[in-house]
Formats: sequence, C-alpha cells, structure tokens
Amino acid sequence: MATECHNQLGLSFQPKIILDFNGGEITSDSGLLLLRQFDAQLALTKKLTGLVNDWRHPLFIEHHTHEMLCQRIYQIAAGYEDCNDADTLRSDPTFQTIVGKSDPLASQPTLSRLENHADEQTIERLGAVGLQWFLHHGYKKRETPKEILLDSDATDDPCHGQQEFAFFHGKYGEHMYHPLFFFEAKTGSLLSAQLRPGNASASAGIAAELSRLVPILKRRFPKSQISYRADAGSATPEIYRTLESFEMLYAIGIASNSVFKKRTERWLKKATRKYARTKVPLRVFYSFRHRAGSWNKQRRIVVKIEVL
Repeated sequence: MATECHNQLGLSFQPKIILDFNGGEITSDSGLLLLRQFDAQLALTKKLTGLVNDWRHPLFIEHHTHEMLCQRIYQIAAGYEDCNDADTLRSDPTFQTIVGKSDPLASQPTLSRLENHADEQTIERLGAVGLQWFLHHGYKKRETPKEILLDSDATDDPCHGQQEFAFFHGKYGEHMYHPLFFFEAKTGSLLSAQLRPGNASASAGIAAELSRLVPILKRRFPKSQISYRADAGSATPEIYRTLESFEMLYAIGIASNSVFKKRTERWLKKATRKYARTKVPLRVFYSFRHRAGSWNKQRRIVVKIEVL
C-alpha cells in the first residue's frame, strides 16, 4: 500500500488550524517565561547576583554569575532539581530565552563549581534574602497586620552519594539532609532555610532561629501579634520557654500519652455514647491544664475527639 506523507495537515475549523509535523526546536517548559517576566519586574535574580562573591578571573569568564543563577533557579522551579539535568537542558529554547543567551548554557560541572565555591559571606547574604524581602514587601510600609503568624517545619532532602553530614534517618528511611524552614503563613513568604545534618532532630535549631527572627519582626511590626504554629517536632521545653519569653501566642502539636488518655477518657466515652444514639459523626474539643516533669509551669492542652 502506497503511503503518502504530509509535513502539514489543515483542519476545517474556524479559525483554521494547521497541524505541523516538522518538529524543530520543541520545549515543554514554556510556562517559565511568565515566571521570568515576574522576575524581571522585581529584579530578584539580579539582586541575588550582587550578593555572590565571584572568585573567577574576569578575562576567562564564559558564563556570567547572573546567567548561571537564572539557569539554576529556573531549572529547580521547573522540577529539574538535579544539577545533572543541566547537561540536557543547556540547549533547551526556553532556558536559553530565560537566560538571554543563544549559545549553550552552563554545564553541570560549571554550575556545581558555582554552588561549591560559595563562601560564608555569600551564604550569609543569600540566607538573609527571604527575611529582608518579607520585611520590605510582605506588607505595605504603613500597613500594620493584626498578626504575624510563623510556621516552621522540617523535610527530607535525599542524598545519593557520600556528601558531608548526610546520614540515615529512620523516620524517612533514607540517607538525607534534614533542612528546616520558617514561613510567614499569611503571605506565604519564606523567611529562612537551614540545611541541617541528616540525623538532626526535628526540633534542632528552632529555638535559636526564633531568637534571631522574632526581635527583627518585632522591630518592623511593633504593634502586631507575633504567633507561632508547628507540629509535634516543636514540642520541647526549650521552644516553649523561647516562645513565652517573647510573649508569643503559639499552637504546637503534641503526641498523646498514657496521662493524656486517662484525663480524656470520660470525654471520649461521652462522645461515643452520643454517636451511638444519633449515628451522626461528631468532632468535639476540650482542654485542660497540664505540667510535664520537664516543664517549668502548667500549659494548656487542647484535645480533639472524633467519633466516625
């Protein structure tokens, strides 16, 4: 059977649609162009460039710092967090457009050198960007928010080699780093990020970071209530004392135990009996005062009971 090949195929729609099979340069990440436009208006990556100490000789520079930062940041934003992906993406039309370069972009070894040669000054300056950005742009200058709500949480950053301070973590079941993040919940702004060893506890560094962040926030928002919420990883006496020393409101998850179960037994039985009568799922809240052996005072425990 003879086969007839077509480079284009016209469809009888209004307006007319042409299907073109020539291929050419194809990219699946064109949505990054909108993100790049936002970046250009705010000059974000350009500001970051000024914070990086460039150790290279100017006469031998092929890929400038701003170009590499754009390439690496947008590569991560598109889901290509592995630096090895740069070797495939360095000729991608979208990434070349974002960087503003028609020649192949930086390779993985070049980008890795950029990251590995960041000195302490560069790391400290870059680490302060999130907080400074929030202080200047999170709210209008004369705006006084009723509450600044801090969220903190840790996550896993898997490691696949022999990286320094990468350890096996039993909860996640992998070799990893255990970074800690602080956000301002109302605006979603990232205030700080700390790269911790893989075997770091969930609470490691939280009290110290609160001691650093809160005075800065109080100076910028003297009339706002500074509050904090987190999961049970923050349920330590040190963190409680730190929060209370700054007169902060806080809500922190806490694991159940035999003492809590005994004190809430009557409420659970009451809720169970009510469900047995009505067959309607219910959720009720109670609270009581409690002082653990390691605490310096009583604190309020809020209990949620669900019967489904």
